[in-house]
Amino acid sequence: MIKVEGIKTVILVFLIGVSMVLTFLVWNYEGTFDETSNQDAQPATLNGEEQTKDDVIYPNRLIYQIGDDNAVGFEEKSLEREIFQTIQDWSLYNFEQREQGSYDEYAYRKLKMTFPTALPSSVINDLFQLENPVIFERFFDRIVIFIDENRDQHHIVFKSSNDSGPDIVANIQNTQKAIDYLEEKRTDNANKLISYRQVEGAQEQDIYIPSNPELKGRKFRYRTVDYDSNEFLNILFYNPAIVSHANTPNGEEVYSDDHRELMIDGYYMEFSKFSLSQNNQGSNNDDTDDQGSQLITNTINHMNKHKGWFVGQGIQYQLYNLSVPGHSVDYRMVYNQHPIFSSKNLAHIYLHMDGQEVLSYHRSLVQLTYSYDRASTPLMTAQELIRSIEASETYSFDQIVDIQVGYQMSQEGEQVYDLIPTWSIRTYSGWEIVDENTFTEQGGNQ
Repeated sequence: MIKVEGIKTVILVFLIGVSMVLTFLVWNYEGTFDETSNQDAQPATLNGEEQTKDDVIYPNRLIYQIGDDNAVGFEEKSLEREIFQTIQDWSLYNFEQREQGSYDEYAYRKLKMTFPTALPSSVINDLFQLENPVIFERFFDRIVIFIDENRDQHHIVFKSSNDSGPDIVANIQNTQKAIDYLEEKRTDNANKLISYRQVEGAQEQDIYIPSNPELKGRKFRYRTVDYDSNEFLNILFYNPAIVSHANTPNGEEVYSDDHRELMIDGYYMEFSKFSLSQNNQGSNNDDTDDQGSQLITNTINHMNKHKGWFVGQGIQYQLYNLSVPGHSVDYRMVYNQHPIFSSKNLAHIYLHMDGQEVLSYHRSLVQLTYSYDRASTPLMTAQELIRSIEASETYSFDQIVDIQVGYQMSQEGEQVYDLIPTWSIRTYSGWEIVDENTFTEQGGNQ
């Protein structure tokens, strides 16, 4: 009897011990699904491509300035990209900050490169070959190279995007070789040069407009993303199984869980995440170089994680707007280096970040694939455009930041998108398509 009681005691103690262990494990179990964590969504891709800073950061205009009035560029934008890529391989050294007007900015011949948005100076370390890293915290939106054999220093200038701020100047290793290259490119392609009109825009910045633009349009077949698939929802949601689906009175489709929402409008999507730290956005709005550089890195990493860049057939994406205070970045679709605009918001990718966390992600669900020729579209000359702006009640040059020749993306039937050559004007409110007849905006910020 004593042995039986002993066995019962041992069994009871064992069961109590097991119960305590299980209770401890239950109380400390965190699970594999945490809605409020900052972990990334489940791995899935859009079957696009990955990109680097070299792929998305480059000038939107390259101008040879000869004297005060003669400005020329290349008809083929691919030549501009080729020259910039060669410049990226040059060795730059002796970087310093110099106040505007404190160094010699005169040269009879200059090469000017403009960028669609102000860039943090730290990207110089990513894009160019340097003897020592650039440590200045500045923003630049233009690069000027002085084509002058007699200049012994300050061969290249990264012009401050702030009129009152200092520029960053540097020297070029093997200066004569660099000058010879730039001159040979200009003279060897003399039959491919086009003239530019120079006008003064907002904040007295020079804007260069092609005098007689001849841009060929293009038709594209396309494929679309299956946004209702688990693979796609896995990119944006932690657990697609708990995502609800609804339709709005306006016809949009909405997918949501407790923390995220995806709105689909035709071939356009807007994703939002409701972050606990969103209320703190704007608490540190200093336009610092480090913040800008990290913002670019984080957005590229996010896109690469799900291979979200739809490129090929001449289609690329270009960094077109960087807002450090707004923690946001815009990448615009371009065709053969010319910007594309869409009234349906199908030609850009917008990302709003909180560190590495994506708070908003807007993009097209269309990938342009096979392309073929379309009928030509006549464009206004630069002189006609300038006269129209001067006579317009809508536009004023002191409010115009940039003017570009690009494309308007328009759907033609169910199988084809048409890239139609057009002028576009950037004001402080964004990019606007120019209609040559009515001279009114067609869709506003696109």
